This record gives sequence, structure tokens and C-alpha cells, in this order.
Amino acid sequence: MNSVLEYAKLYASLGWKVFPVNKRKRPAVKWTTECTTDIKKIEDWYRKNPHLGVGIACGPSNLFVLDIDIKKDKGDAKKLKL
Repeated sequence: MNSVLEYAKLYASLGWKVFPVNKRKRPAVKWTTECTTDIKKIEDWYRKNPHLGVGIACGPSNLFVLDIDIKKDKGDAKKLKL
């Protein structure tokens, strides 16, 4: 698997609602209403704009993500026991 389209379709097959993002990781569509698992819609997005990345709508996909930025010089990693 080597294309963003292939990954987007894989995520959709897992039930994760995806949407295209630009190179700055900003949504290329109104993700709150257009995120989808519909393969035809996903293929259409990436055929028209193959340079786009893929985003996953976590809440609508019933996913919880914890994103922690660690600053080594602040000792944050030790606080989290990482």
C-alpha cells in the first residue's frame, strides 16, 4: 500500500470516517458534514486531487485520541512516566 487513496479506503473499511486534508493538514472539505466511509466518494476526492492527505474524524468514527507534545527540557516525559 503506497497511496493516500489506498490508506483512506483502508481506514474507511475499518469504519473510520475520513476526509481529505491539504499539505498543511487543514481539511479540504467541511469535515464535520462530509467525512465518510463511502468508497466512491473517497475515490472521487483523490482522483480529482491526488496531492491531498487523509484525515480521520475521530468522534464520528468512535475513536478517542490523546495527543501529547513532550518537551524533553521541561521533564514532561518523566511526569508521564514515558
